[in-house]
Amino acid sequence: MKQHTLTLLPGRRVIVCRDGEFIAPALASAGIFLRTDCGGKGVCGKCRVTLSESSTDRVSGDGGDTKELHCLACRTKVHGDIELTIPAATLMTATAVTKAPALLPSGYTPAGEDFREDDLGVAVDLGTTTIALYLVSLSSKKLLGSLSVKNPQTVFGADVMARIDAVRRNDEALATQRTLVVRAIEWGCRELLTQAGTQAEQLKSIVAVGNTTMIHILAGVSPAPLGVAPYAPVFTDIRRLAFDDRVFTLAPSTRWTTLPLLSGFLGCDIVSAALAVDLVNAPPGTLLVDIGTNGEIMLKNHDGIYAASCATGPAFEGGALSCGMPAVEGAVDRVTIDPDTGRAGFTQIGEPGTGATGICGSGIIGAMAELLRTGLVLPDGRFDTRRIPGAVGTDAEGLPAYTIAPENKASGFPPVLITQKDIRALQLAKGALMAGIELLLKRAGMDAPTEVLLAGAFGSVLREDDALAVGMLPQGSRGKIRFVGNAAGTGAVLALCDRKKFSAMEALAATTRVFNLADDPAFNELFINALSFP
Repeated sequence: MKQHTLTLLPGRRVIVCRDGEFIAPALASAGIFLRTDCGGKGVCGKCRVTLSESSTDRVSGDGGDTKELHCLACRTKVHGDIELTIPAATLMTATAVTKAPALLPSGYTPAGEDFREDDLGVAVDLGTTTIALYLVSLSSKKLLGSLSVKNPQTVFGADVMARIDAVRRNDEALATQRTLVVRAIEWGCRELLTQAGTQAEQLKSIVAVGNTTMIHILAGVSPAPLGVAPYAPVFTDIRRLAFDDRVFTLAPSTRWTTLPLLSGFLGCDIVSAALAVDLVNAPPGTLLVDIGTNGEIMLKNHDGIYAASCATGPAFEGGALSCGMPAVEGAVDRVTIDPDTGRAGFTQIGEPGTGATGICGSGIIGAMAELLRTGLVLPDGRFDTRRIPGAVGTDAEGLPAYTIAPENKASGFPPVLITQKDIRALQLAKGALMAGIELLLKRAGMDAPTEVLLAGAFGSVLREDDALAVGMLPQGSRGKIRFVGNAAGTGAVLALCDRKKFSAMEALAATTRVFNLADDPAFNELFINALSFP
């Protein structure tokens, strides 16, 4: 395939890319990560780069050739040798994405094998949208720092099926996705080591957890079988990986380990989370819910642990929405609506007054709860345009839409809207999650959970009243919901500190009863009933 060079100014570093490749993933393959808060949809404008005048006729955008010196790296393809400058604000920083903290168990006592005093390890929660990293002293078993970065694989699609499809259609996609994620982890490790004042040579071990697709890609194993029935993983056992200095340049001798998987759609992240909250010893009726691009649930029953995966999609993390974005600077994260005027008030992540650029998961749930409380949205999900005259407007297609934040002409940001399509996407997501929970409860012979443990970045900022208002958790859960932070990351930290936890996770995975919702005749009826709002 024809190749071209990207020359970065002013240092004149040269990067090689394929003809027709977007600028953003080409840079990411070389370890240079840009802000792509919208997931590469060309909406947030954060990945803007500047081309030299001689380069503008060697690139193309979504609408054909572009003569603009400033372009979006996520939507601009390379067709010749180009020169470009990357503004400092475009580069990803360690604070670009936030994720829930790892909450170590109360009374946690460090244990495990002995290490040298300066040996370090990193626990990785490899999410479809976000990658969380935790730096740990292997000798003292203390957490030294943490950060999160956006998963650069989003240029291949917001969900796992899109990335599986990319691998099935293109033989090079697997290696590219693997390189992207390893480079992102390397970038995060380097940041953590720098912040802690430590050296790369001290990094000895990395333990990674994630959904089944992410772990297959990290291991360099094609996830293609996960995209077709019976959706069987190629492997489920613990894997020990190695990367040479061409891929993981920071510390090539580092020992990498991934933890056991449950099924095609239940990965080692939910197994890790179950270890972190000690689900095995929890009272019957304890429900663990890890909400992300793929909703994973576990229920402790009298005869063991039940588990299921719900195809919630990326709506809960701001994906698949017209103005959706991750929980980063500029994202609306909380919404209130005046019941008399129908006007919205909101808060956003970052400095107030800088202009909202989109809405994240907690923002969309909060907004939907308010729309339902004020009657602007009916239980079936339709806007009620007559409830408060003038409160509901229209989108670019002339369909009903509600404005959260008006257009910011000074910064060039379009208005932040909730459209009818956004509501439908949210209904599908919360319907899938609620149906999965109800089915597990039904199979366990229970009417309601005794406690709900809500895990993940989204779960850590979700308000109980909002979750119940939109019907994404059982109504009988009020007062029983406990937020447990990034439990998957916590479990990875525990395994990193004590390798005996590997055996505990293997035993948990081997004894967990997995329910395939698609094969259960009761699921469709539960799903349809769960689509409506309470």
